[in-house]
Amino acid sequence: MSSTPRHTDAAQKSATLQAVEASLLRVFALLKWFVVLLLAAFALSGVFFVPEGKVAIRTRFGRIADSGPSRVFTPGGPYFSLPRPLDEVFFIPTTLQQIELDTCFWAEQSEYAYPYRTASSAWDASLVTGDKNLVHLRLSAAYRLASPSETVGGSPALRFVKTAGSMDRARTVVRNALEQGTVHALARTPIEAFYKGDLSGEQIRATAQAALEAMDTGLVIANVSVNARAVPPSVSAAFQAVNLAQSKKAQRIEKAEQQRTALLNEVAGMGAPAMLEAIAAYEQAKADGDAAAIRAAEERVEGVLLSSEMSGQAAAIIQAALATKTRGVEFVRGASERFLVMLELYERNPAFYRDRQIQDALQRIFAGRVETFFLPHGDDDTLYLEMGRRR
Repeated sequence: MSSTPRHTDAAQKSATLQAVEASLLRVFALLKWFVVLLLAAFALSGVFFVPEGKVAIRTRFGRIADSGPSRVFTPGGPYFSLPRPLDEVFFIPTTLQQIELDTCFWAEQSEYAYPYRTASSAWDASLVTGDKNLVHLRLSAAYRLASPSETVGGSPALRFVKTAGSMDRARTVVRNALEQGTVHALARTPIEAFYKGDLSGEQIRATAQAALEAMDTGLVIANVSVNARAVPPSVSAAFQAVNLAQSKKAQRIEKAEQQRTALLNEVAGMGAPAMLEAIAAYEQAKADGDAAAIRAAEERVEGVLLSSEMSGQAAAIIQAALATKTRGVEFVRGASERFLVMLELYERNPAFYRDRQIQDALQRIFAGRVETFFLPHGDDDTLYLEMGRRR
């Protein structure tokens, strides 16, 4: 009786141990697969792709891991690296990056609106011109990673990683270079030229680019644009008056140019430019006193005047002169021919010709009142008249 319960307890304990053992085996199997999956995920975490518009650099323990052209990973993939923190991949954009310098050289106009308020360095940023005047400026710029053909001294991407390291730091470096370039450019520009807009973004870009190259950043500033410029309000009215006067001057010059063009077109048409050049050459030849050059210039002027391009009033005057010349020549030719005919008649019978000329003169004087009859000289002086005719 007493041995049966003991045997039953032992069997129950054995079954329990077997169940626990089976559960542990299942748990360990799951843990094994979980660890395998973790190891696979850890290994595959080093796979990366480089998107378009970027390049990549791989570092290992803080140093660039690769050598040669393979140091720079171009768009595409897949590429492999050791999982972090063993390897780290830096993606560098190759597209244009925009940066604005809105406040570093600009005064808050809402606070700076009173003409005679003293400027404060706490909120009124400014620049000093070459003639020691204060001005305000806003500008923007675009920069990018340089291509290998634009720089010397190694890959721009490698130089970027070594000097800048990140786009945020690169943005700060470019901003500082632009500020330096702006200060240098304004220090060589008088305030009048600044207000006229003679300060170009290229002047700022060149100085800023030189600073970036000195730091070996591998970056290129593509362009710099001056968005706004201003002078302190205390002198703004005077500059506006000057600007208005210059604007009126430009308008008058433009109007005079339009009138000049209209007048030249009216006078000479399409031949005006060639005529102006010919006249200028003639005046220069006269000023030099060169007889051969003067003759050549006169021939050139004559050639332009008689060319097919000449039109307008000049062409009309020339055509009228040519027509008058033609009429004069024809008149002289006709008079000459008439004279020769009359000379022949005179030589045949001088007395008859003389009487005819007298009668012609009388007829022209008393036209319509005198009827002329011509009688030859000779012995027969008989004249028969029909008196009954009506006039």
